[in-house]
Amino acid sequence: VKALAEGGPAAVSGLVDVGDIVTAANNQLINNLSHVELATLVLGTEGTAVVLDVLKRTPDGPLRREVVRLYRAILNSVSPLPLTVTPDVTPPSSFGAPPPPPPRLGTARGEAQGEAQGA
Repeated sequence: VKALAEGGPAAVSGLVDVGDIVTAANNQLINNLSHVELATLVLGTEGTAVVLDVLKRTPDGPLRREVVRLYRAILNSVSPLPLTVTPDVTPPSSFGAPPPPPPRLGTARGEAQGEAQGA
């Protein structure tokens, strides 16, 4: 996530942050979708839900998986940023645990921290 639409459901909910990695919408992986396909999947009738599978960055470095339900709203403006889907990690293949984070420089790679959160 590079930016949030001011006053949009993601920003208002506080459940999605800049820097999060959205891997799926409504149980459909998004890494190979075009801008139009992604917009069609995420945008919709006001008040209807969209469920996002999100990898959130943690202060310690590892990614934590969360499933976020947002309710669509009419936006007064659209972000001027072009929408590109370029995740820097491979999305989980089965919506199980997220892939392990890359090792951080100067630290030893430890055991996985925490379990993936379920829907």
